[in-house]
Amino acid sequence: MEPLVAQKMALESQWNASYTTTGVYSLEMKNIEKKIDVIKQALVLKDIANAKQTR
Repeated sequence: MEPLVAQKMALESQWNASYTTTGVYSLEMKNIEKKIDVIKQALVLKDIANAKQTR
């Protein structure tokens, strides 16, 4: 599995565990979401770069 995808999945798991444990949305979860967003952006940019190379 691609490292970025694995990192994203690990963070999503952490987010889910936090919500399951606390039962409410927290600031910690917001920070996790920000990290997930950064990884998602990196994945998109990587896909764009790959698409440009295949032209």
